[in-house]
Amino acid sequence: TMKKLDLALRIFLTILGIILLCLFILKDRQDQRPVSGSLEPVVGEWRSDIRGAGIDPDSCLAGLRSIEFADLPAGKAGASRSFDHSVRISRDLQQEGGCTVRAALYHELGHAVFGLEHGSCKLMSTAQVSEEEYRMNWVSMVDDYLEACKQAKR
Repeated sequence: TMKKLDLALRIFLTILGIILLCLFILKDRQDQRPVSGSLEPVVGEWRSDIRGAGIDPDSCLAGLRSIEFADLPAGKAGASRSFDHSVRISRDLQQEGGCTVRAALYHELGHAVFGLEHGSCKLMSTAQVSEEEYRMNWVSMVDDYLEACKQAKR
């Protein structure tokens, strides 16, 4: 009977350990910020633009696990990955300028959130344009993008 009691205690402690580990992992995941700090202002601007178009940005972003800078292959500005619900923007773009980062983020969120295809508007083009062109044409590019987003939501 002492062996049975010892075995039962070991099983109980093992199960308790597994439960505590699972709780720790879940809490750790909840503590992770879905948007990396340096992209927060850009995501904030996207949220504002989307809200201005009459679309709820919270519901749009609810399914995304992370939005972050990442090391991507040369020439790749960003990636939206459905298998892990993430949006990744190339770290290399940080040297190009703010509008280039913004354009890449809007582009990838267009894929991830609205299912926009390449070519559905200027910001969804596969051709990256210069920082200056983004800056000069940003308002009209965003207007076209928002119209594509609204069409996709219908």
